[in-house]
Amino acid sequence: CCLTVSMGSYPTSKPIPENESPSSNMTMQERRWHKAKVDPKWRSRAEAAVNRYVANRNRYAAIENLRPSPSVPARVIFGLHGMESTWSFNKHLHEGSSLRRRTRWVPKGRPHGTPPFTWEESAEDVLYKLKDMENWDWSNLDSMLQNIETYNGLGYQRYHKSVPSPYLWSGTTIYTRGKYVSDKKWSSMAVSKQLGVAAMLKVMQERG
Repeated sequence: CCLTVSMGSYPTSKPIPENESPSSNMTMQERRWHKAKVDPKWRSRAEAAVNRYVANRNRYAAIENLRPSPSVPARVIFGLHGMESTWSFNKHLHEGSSLRRRTRWVPKGRPHGTPPFTWEESAEDVLYKLKDMENWDWSNLDSMLQNIETYNGLGYQRYHKSVPSPYLWSGTTIYTRGKYVSDKKWSSMAVSKQLGVAAMLKVMQERG
């Protein structure tokens, strides 16, 4: 099944048949996407996450549509929301602190203005005003996955290339252990307890 480009959906480059081995001309992210399956131990959590998206997708689509298409896909916004604040609409999308004040952690002091903020104000600030993500490339699978990892930080690619970032791949069969337990603090034995964005997107793809 090929993921197609449409409003509220996430894009891919070319279809990758399930029975085809990853080829040498695929990017790292494409090969990982092809190889990864939702880990059976995480299946129920992944399914529950997608149910949550279906129930709230209009809120995510509204943020996508704040900027002309193509902007950040609604499903990607949902994935970031899960990773940063466990889908709470009372917390900043930036880093998960309370909307009753500006952000406490990196990036600190956002949004500009007078709190409390709505979740929509916070989401617009981090995605479009701070990071200018409407101008990032969302046209293919490789770019989409790379953008999600960039949002969290590229420490895995720079310093721990053999470890798929759990921000994307936790909950799939290609991630086992290794993570940053705090800013710039690495543990090779730590295991992510969060469901990664790619696992969510895999279930969305399965559901069409």
